[in-house]
Parts: sequence; structure tokens; C-alpha cells
Amino acid sequence: MKVILHIGPHKTGTTAIQTFLTANAGTLARHGIRYPRPIDGTHNHHAVAHGLRQPSLRAQTADWIRAMLDESESMGCRTCVLSSEMFAEHGIPIEALDECMPGHELSVLAYVRRPDHMWASAYSQLVIEPEARRTARIVDEPLPYDCGYSTVFLKWMSLLSPGRLVLAPFDRAQWPEGSLLRDFLAMAGAPDPLFAECDASANDPNASLPAVLVEAIRVANASGRFSAKEHGELVERARRLAKRFPRMLRRPPRLPRGAPVRRAFDMLDPWLHAYRPYYRPGFDDSFLRIAGHGHGAAA
Repeated sequence: MKVILHIGPHKTGTTAIQTFLTANAGTLARHGIRYPRPIDGTHNHHAVAHGLRQPSLRAQTADWIRAMLDESESMGCRTCVLSSEMFAEHGIPIEALDECMPGHELSVLAYVRRPDHMWASAYSQLVIEPEARRTARIVDEPLPYDCGYSTVFLKWMSLLSPGRLVLAPFDRAQWPEGSLLRDFLAMAGAPDPLFAECDASANDPNASLPAVLVEAIRVANASGRFSAKEHGELVERARRLAKRFPRMLRRPPRLPRGAPVRRAFDMLDPWLHAYRPYYRPGFDDSFLRIAGHGHGAAA
């Protein structure tokens, strides 16, 4: 059986994918694709990643993985998907994963997003989260995560050959019918008609808001006049507005083309040559570069 480990990384639509897979687990299983119910009852497999990182929980987690794979085979499934951004973080013993899956084919899937869009998405989340409620302008925020992905991908590249590690574009233009969910199902080997049988209506709680609405909420945060409850109501109103005018969500975020944005691209550009052998077929990485900037252009 093929085991797909979806590692994100952060801000590449992971919550949307996980919510979709959870909502359609039964339909997918009937078509041979298993998305096992997470240990902790959520929609992701963070608990599995955490268990593998903790020596005291590693044996118990490995037993769960083996039992889950045996169960998946008994259900007649040909593919099993585990999904968590935490698999992309430090401390995951990659060798232990292979040991948990004797006789199975492990592959790792990750999406690659434009650095400035990743930055905007992370900033949006910090502005709308009730615990954070950021007030700084986006250009004054530090760069989120690792925009070059080297801390994520290099450890997997050192152990997995191209084909076992697959990098996919987080680029609407390269997804079937512009849909990330369709794209993920295709990567999992699902036939295209299967998507029509799935329910794609579940809301992504981490979905980014359009930049104009994020800025409005940031200004509200800076005023200091909104309670936590009122802030939550403001965010919900913004989400309803964005849903009413979906084209707003289609527009890519606009960031100033200043030094911070170029620094984000500079974190990614030197690594593109190393990543290319791991691209899925047809991956066009031109969307990952600012026109006329950088040296990562394909020969």
C-alpha cells in the first residue's frame, strides 16, 4: 500500500486540505483512499507527529501506525494519507517512519508557495487571531517561518530520492480547475470524477482574508476599542463579506516591492536549483520569482 505523508508546510492550504479529507473520509475510503481518524479527534495528524518526536510516546505511536495500516489494507484501501504541518518541523525521526511501515511504500508530499504570499497569509492570521490581534503593518512584521523552505525540505531530501519526495506548486494556475482540493486528490491518485462525489463546502478556519479586510481589522486592533468578543464578531463579519464577494479572495495579496519582500524571495531563490529534481511533472516555478530578480531561473 502507498502511504502519503503530507507535510504542508505551514501556510500552504493544509487546514483546508485536512478539513476536506476529514469531511469526506468515508467517500474516499470507498474509493481506496484512507484518511484515518486522527488520534485526538481533530482533522489533522499533529498527535502522530508529536508522538514520533517524543521518545516516551514513540513506541505507542508506531504501534498505532502499524495497526492503522493493517486496518486500511483490510478495508481494501490502496492508499493511506497522513497530514500534518508538524511533520515538517524539527525532531521528526524520519528513519522511525520507515520502520513503522514495513512492506509499504512511503512518499512525502509538500507544496511550495510564493514567499510574499506566504508572508501575507501568516500576517493575516496574526491580525485576526483573538490571542494575537497584531497592530503592526505587514512590512514591520518579521518574516514568517522559513520562506526558503530549506529547514523543511533538506532533511527529507537527504533521505528520500526524487519520486519519494514530491514538491507541488501552490499556484492556482497549475491546479485542476484552479482547485487546491482537486489537485491534492489527483496527487493522491484519485480519479477526477471522485471530486464530484465529495463535499467541499466545509469552511477553512484558517483561510486568509482579502488584504483590504485584514487592514480594516488591523486598524480596529490598533484602536484598542474592541473587546475579544467584538473582535471575533468583526472577523466573522469580514469572513461573510469575503464569501459574498469571492473575487476578493482570488486576488493575490499586494505587498510593497521593498527590501523586506526581496529578502523573502532571496531566502528561496538560492534553493530552487536543488529543489527542481523533486518537482512533480509539469511544475513551472516561474511563479516563485520576482520578474528580473534572482538567479534561480531555469536554464
